[in-house]
Amino acid sequence: MEPIQNEGSLDRAARGLFALVFLTLGIAKSRSLVGKLFIGLGILLGVTAATGTCPAYLATGVDTRETCPLDKLKQRLGR
Repeated sequence: MEPIQNEGSLDRAARGLFALVFLTLGIAKSRSLVGKLFIGLGILLGVTAATGTCPAYLATGVDTRETCPLDKLKQRLGR
């Protein structure tokens, strides 16, 4: 079974960048509750960036993958 991917390359890159930022901030403040929350958020963003799947996107039907304009044209023509 193929994993369901619903994140485009720009979305994944942004999640990866934010994961690094949150992990860095979380590690710097790891003894506080905020630091632990940042670490958790960084891990979550890192996993979704690595897998290309966002559970919240699945629940809401959002898909940020790029589609070829030709694919859109074929859909409109019913082919």
